[in-house]
Amino acid sequence: FCGEPIPLPVPVLTPVLQQYCEALAVGGAGDAAARIGDAIRSGQIEPASLLAASLARNQTAIRTGASHRGLAPDLVWLVAELAVSPFVHLLQRMLFSHPTDDRLLSALEAWNHGYCPACGSWPAVAEVVSGHRTLRCSFCSCGWELAAYACIYCGESGEKFVTAAPDDERKDRRVEVCSSCGGYLKTVDLPELSPFPLLSISDIETTDLDLAAMEHGYQRPALKDFSLGR
Repeated sequence: FCGEPIPLPVPVLTPVLQQYCEALAVGGAGDAAARIGDAIRSGQIEPASLLAASLARNQTAIRTGASHRGLAPDLVWLVAELAVSPFVHLLQRMLFSHPTDDRLLSALEAWNHGYCPACGSWPAVAEVVSGHRTLRCSFCSCGWELAAYACIYCGESGEKFVTAAPDDERKDRRVEVCSSCGGYLKTVDLPELSPFPLLSISDIETTDLDLAAMEHGYQRPALKDFSLGR
């Protein structure tokens, strides 16, 4: 979403931040999530700045700020992402559902990068429907295909890029791993692409694939830093 700054509905999203903190505290994140909620209520974390950083995909700013405040960086990032993602999904739908700008159409047709063409996030999962591999962004739900079957992070397509199913009885759930860059991506076979509300659930339901990849030393890279023009 390049161009003019996008105004966020901060008064609407601030209670959502707090609700996610409460839900995560009850659901297993415990005191770490409760402390984030307290920091938001006390003003130690400024909601508008946190939400804006999430919208801009500024992972470094959020995690650094969380660390300075003695809060769990990954959890602060997650809370902000969960709160902002429905708003971002609506923006993505407005722009990409029926694009009329010729430049946008051309850019989408030519897009051949592993990161999301709408928000710049890495995909959470690749969904394979009828043999077509579609990368899915869990932040805005955008879906896109690459011209070649290769590592989405570095483009490796040779013997260093491997797809494997950790569970022999679930060949429909696989992990793409790349020993060239050390990245991985979860892949699932589905009858149809998942709607936005189910993408985050699908990401959580396949955490066993994350664990299998990480046990072998693979990881999801940090988001690209577009502020540096890369």
